Amino acid sequence: MLNSLRLLIIATPKNASTLVASLGLIASNVSVVASADEVEASAAARWDAIIVSADPPSLPTIAVLALLRHAGANAPVIVFGGADEPLEAARLAKAGADCCIPACRIDCLAGSLLSAVATHHRYEGYGEAEREALFRLVGAVRRSLELKDVFKAAVDGVRAFMGVDRALLYHFDGEYNGTVAAESVAMGWTHSRGLEINDTCFKASKAEQYLDNRIAAFEDVREAGLSPCHLELLERFEVKASLVVPILMDGKVWGLFILHQCSSTRRWRAGEMDLLYQFGAQLTIALHQAQLYQAAKAQLKQLECLTRLLEDRVAQRTDELQNALTAKSTFLANASHELRTPMNGIIGLTDLLFQTQLTEEQRGFASTLMLCSQQMLALINHILDYSKVEAGRMELDPAPFNVKALVASVAAIVGESAQRKGLDFAIQVDPHLPLSLYGDSVRITQILSNLASNAVKFTASGRVHIRVESLPDAPSHIRFCVEDTGIGIAPRDIGKLFTAFTQADASFNRRFGGTGLGLAISKQLVELMGGAITVESIPGEGSTFSFALPLSASEEAQPISIPSENSTTIEQPALQHLDAKLLVVEDNPVNQMVLLRHLKQLGFSSVDLAHDGLQAVAAADSTDYDLILMDCQMPDMDGFEASRIIRSRNMDKHLPIIAITALSNLDEYESHLAIDMNGFLQKPYTRGQLETMLQQFLTKAIPLKSCK
Repeated sequence: MLNSLRLLIIATPKNASTLVASLGLIASNVSVVASADEVEASAAARWDAIIVSADPPSLPTIAVLALLRHAGANAPVIVFGGADEPLEAARLAKAGADCCIPACRIDCLAGSLLSAVATHHRYEGYGEAEREALFRLVGAVRRSLELKDVFKAAVDGVRAFMGVDRALLYHFDGEYNGTVAAESVAMGWTHSRGLEINDTCFKASKAEQYLDNRIAAFEDVREAGLSPCHLELLERFEVKASLVVPILMDGKVWGLFILHQCSSTRRWRAGEMDLLYQFGAQLTIALHQAQLYQAAKAQLKQLECLTRLLEDRVAQRTDELQNALTAKSTFLANASHELRTPMNGIIGLTDLLFQTQLTEEQRGFASTLMLCSQQMLALINHILDYSKVEAGRMELDPAPFNVKALVASVAAIVGESAQRKGLDFAIQVDPHLPLSLYGDSVRITQILSNLASNAVKFTASGRVHIRVESLPDAPSHIRFCVEDTGIGIAPRDIGKLFTAFTQADASFNRRFGGTGLGLAISKQLVELMGGAITVESIPGEGSTFSFALPLSASEEAQPISIPSENSTTIEQPALQHLDAKLLVVEDNPVNQMVLLRHLKQLGFSSVDLAHDGLQAVAAADSTDYDLILMDCQMPDMDGFEASRIIRSRNMDKHLPIIAITALSNLDEYESHLAIDMNGFLQKPYTRGQLETMLQQFLTKAIPLKSCK
């Protein structure tokens, strides 16, 4: 059967040979192409099927599918490889793939190929207009991941295409009871959408047939031998003929796709039954894809709500807050606390999730959740930095630093993203520069990382280069340049780049995301350090962002840690004093669970919990603790007051108190941290940061106590 098919294979010669051999094909019936020009020239020929390998040499798979549609290909398209994840398979199906086969399931390729060809031949049994309408309906089913849109397109389209009086989708939400989830009805007939049906006889009469995925066709419901309860239900809605196809999910009947003829009886043709059967298959795929999509959305729902809340508040009050910088700073600090508290729980729980046994798909979901949480945290930090700069409260912390190590740290942060996009990413530091410079390396890293991240984000192909050099006419000024071959910026839009909450083009936000704060903060930080930032750009060719700073040479450079490509934590010695007695003071239940679980995994077995400052003071009076982890913002008595009281009652011993806070502006509480507390962890924190803090203070505390 396979050898009678004319196939077009879009793949490298090596991959094509593998596919031909695995399918046992005759080479004379197969045409292999690889380049875009060959695809475009061959697509419109009459093929029985087109197989697209996931790694063609010249174009991504999505681009190949788009090219096939543009060239007028009229054959089923099977994508082999590159669809191991369900969401990726859904994306390929939406782009026009009739079937997606993971590389690990090459044994399924032959069967899927024959099935796709058979389905396509069934469609060809209709006339040209009917076939075109049918393909449009299939496209509508695939186009959206929102169930309501898929269902509406299906019932409206099928009713019009089949010329029936009613098309509906019935969903079982119990033991064969259910609700009409979507409906399209001709004028004059009774509506049933939203109707809840308690079906007491379905299980006995039709359950087995529908579980076998068999269609039920009734030309005349009165002569179909239906049970009295079914006949009564159909007559209630004036049904004279009916066609029903089951929708199966995970081996169960999820629901039914039903056509009703109310004006007369009707003889259902085989083609009509096949059409509805094919639609049932498409709806099953759409339902499965939508469920995966909804599961991914649910993981980020809380963060999205908080983001919208923050952005809406900022957007609504931007004009009036220009004259109220203090009020805005207070609001953003409070918003930071309210955001960081749940984010600490989300990031902490995700970190704990990684310590469990996960499937590859679950690990992918968890990685996406962690990435989105980190992006949300970066957004919060951007907004807070902008507020500090605007209010004149941003303070620089200059110190000696190694310029090569600084640039390397930025490359480590951004380079992985560039590598995933296939970009030529390189750094170049003028060898004549002093190895050690004097300046605020943290803020310089922040500016350079932002420019480099933007370059990678807006560059689809080509290069991103970072260059550091001294200015020829001002040797004491060091210039940092980021060059890319990205989309470029129109001259009229360059002036908007450094305006807060603004992007050069509104479409950039829709395509690439972002708040428009990064460049505004970078410009203000550069100017705060006595420098200037410039941009040169040509639309369609790329951009060069540069900033020059007055940086003097220094004799000694502080080391800058370069993050590992596969890790966000630093290797450190194993914790000691695991028998130490600890007190955790935290009012948030989620953060309680995260912190207690982290301590348990680190090996601490003697840990008490207090829910507020009052309980903490009472516990410290009755128990001799080696260290206290103190939340700062709590009802009844906050952590600062509790620490002051505990410290006053334990003047004769060294008791480390570590503040755990979601506050963004710690300057106001510097006196508490200096007098009553020994250190602090800012939420959201990682287990590695917690471990470092415990290592530092327990090592000091335990020997002092044991000497008493």
